Amino acid sequence: MASIALLGVTGFRNRGVEALTRPVADFILKRNESDSIRIFSWSTDHDQNRIDDARITFVPTAFRRLPATSPSRSRREQLKQMLKGELPSRKSTKKQAGLVDQLLVSQLQESRMAIITGGDVYSSEYGRDSLLYYCSLIHSAKAAGLPVVLLGHTIGRFSTQEDEEVWRQSAKLIDLLTTRDQLTFDYLSQIDGLAAQTKVCADVAFGLAPADQIPAYRFPDPSLPCIAVSISKGLHRWCALSADEHLAAWLQLLAHFLEIWKVNVLIIPHVQEAYGDDRQLATNLHRATGFDQRVWVAAEDLTASEYKKLVGSCQLVIAERMHAAIAGLSTQVPTVMVSYSLKVEGIAALAYGTLDSGPSSMVIAANTLQNPAGALSKLTEIWKQRDAVQNCLADTIPAIQASAANNFYHLGSLMDRLAIP
Repeated sequence: MASIALLGVTGFRNRGVEALTRPVADFILKRNESDSIRIFSWSTDHDQNRIDDARITFVPTAFRRLPATSPSRSRREQLKQMLKGELPSRKSTKKQAGLVDQLLVSQLQESRMAIITGGDVYSSEYGRDSLLYYCSLIHSAKAAGLPVVLLGHTIGRFSTQEDEEVWRQSAKLIDLLTTRDQLTFDYLSQIDGLAAQTKVCADVAFGLAPADQIPAYRFPDPSLPCIAVSISKGLHRWCALSADEHLAAWLQLLAHFLEIWKVNVLIIPHVQEAYGDDRQLATNLHRATGFDQRVWVAAEDLTASEYKKLVGSCQLVIAERMHAAIAGLSTQVPTVMVSYSLKVEGIAALAYGTLDSGPSSMVIAANTLQNPAGALSKLTEIWKQRDAVQNCLADTIPAIQASAANNFYHLGSLMDRLAIP
C-alpha cells in the first residue's frame, strides 16, 4: 500500500484549503484503491469529520516558527514603510539554517510521496516566518527521502533577495511544480526560480464538484436576483485599508445593492477559523442593516462543495476570498475579485482574457474600498453587463477546468515514473 502525505493543510475551516485538498485526495484514491493518504492538518478535530474514508487519516501538526536572518514584516508593514521611503533593500547570500523539521521527517517515514497543496503561501505576502515555514515542508520531505510535489501554486512576489534565495534553494528539491497561472511561470523564469519540472496548469479547485444539496434561504421576495458576497475579515491585514474603513465600505455597498439594485444578498463566510473568522464581520454587517431579511449569512458549517453550489445559484459574486471567487468562476457566475496580491491577476487573466473590457475590469484593488463610491461605480457597470461577462466565462471556463485536470495528469505521470502504485 502506498501512503501519500498531504502537507500545507491549515485546516478545512478555511474552505479554500478544503477546496484544494479534496480534489487531490479524490484523485489519489480513485487512481488506486489500495492507496492511503495522511493529511497533516492544523485542525484535525474539525477536518476528520469532513471525510468518511478509512483510507484517509489525519495527523495533527501546527505552524512552526523558524529562525530568520532578518525580522519578519507583514505586507501591511511593508506598505507603510514603502510609502514613507523607509523600506531598506536587504541583500544576503547567507543560507537559511533550520529548515528541516526532524519531527516531520520522522512522521513522513511511512509515506512514499509528499504533496504540498496549492495557494499563494510561497511569497513574501504573509511575512518571512510564513515563507520559511512552508519552505521547511519541502526541505523536511526531501530529508525524509520523498519525492516532493507542489500542486497548483502561485509563487511570489518576493520582496527581498533573501526571500528569493530561500525559494530558489527550495525549488531545487521539488520533483514537480504545477502553477495555477502563466504569470507565476513567467515570474519564476525571470528570477531563475523554476523547479526542474514546472508545468502551467490552473487551480485544482476549479475541478471541485458542487454539492447535490444546499440549504434553502427564504428571502421575502425570492423572485429578486441574488448576489453573493464573500467578505474577508482579515483583508485589512494585507493592504492599506483599515478594519474600520473596510466595514464602512461594505455597509455603503450593501445599502446600495439592496435599495438601488433591488437584489437579495447572500453573504458567504468562506473562512471560519479563529484567525480571521468571516462570520464575525458578516454578522456585524447584517446586524448593522437591522438584520434585513433581504440579507442572509450562510454561517452553517458548510463544506466547500456546498458553498460552491450556493454561489452557483447567484447572478453575481463579489469575492475577497480567492476560492469563493473560484467557486463563482467555475460555475460560470460573473465574479468580481477584490485584489491585494498577484494571485488575483493570474486568475483574472485566465478567466477574463477574452472579455472586451479586459481582465482588469473584473478586479477591484482592495485599497480602492477607501473610496466606496469609486468601487460602486465599477460594480454597477459590471452588474449592467453581467450577461456579456457570463458569455465570456462560458467560453473560458471549460478550458480552465481542463487545465486544472492537468495537475493530475502530471502528478499521475510522475507517480508512474517513480513506480508509486
